[in-house]
Amino acid sequence: MLLVSDEGGWRYFYQRYRGAVEALLRREGLSASDADDVAQEFFLRTLDQEFLSRADPERGRFRAYLRTAARRFLANHRRAEGRLKRRPAGGLVELNEEVDQGAGGLSPEDAFDQAWAKAILTRGVERARDHLRERGREQQLQALLLRQEGASWASVAETLGTSAGAARQWGGRAEKVVARFISEEVSGTVAGDRDLADELRELSQILAR
Repeated sequence: MLLVSDEGGWRYFYQRYRGAVEALLRREGLSASDADDVAQEFFLRTLDQEFLSRADPERGRFRAYLRTAARRFLANHRRAEGRLKRRPAGGLVELNEEVDQGAGGLSPEDAFDQAWAKAILTRGVERARDHLRERGREQQLQALLLRQEGASWASVAETLGTSAGAARQWGGRAEKVVARFISEEVSGTVAGDRDLADELRELSQILAR
């Protein structure tokens, strides 16, 4: 489990999970600026209250732990500020007019999970890029980058001046590196191998939606 022991560690924690928390806050009705402010306050409070030291993978995944904590923090924030949202006759929470509706009507929980999964994927790809570049595996790196841009295998092969079979081989090896780093990113948020496999499967399903 990731522990924050200094300012640098807190900044890493904040940057790593900020997107997921802000996505949840936006779907809960906050404007972009308010979501940013509340997210910063939430993460500062987590540092003060030794939030991470209380996270126990044996009792549940860190993704759910953080998501629940963010929702509770928002509820407390609204109570403290006297800004509880009114509920219309239909019983639905009215969303702020500035809320981004581009998430396809996702619930706050689904918006959080989607942003979380994308952040994990992005981090895995970034680490794979650095790994391949440091080891001089230029063909694998280029195949990975081209595929990320949406290029077909035929196009990758043409760009790299090789056969489609070789392009697929390079790309396949690069994707295995990405998968390994994604697994490492997720492993610190779950209790063991079984939970890791379940979490990876769920994140894959979330990204496929």
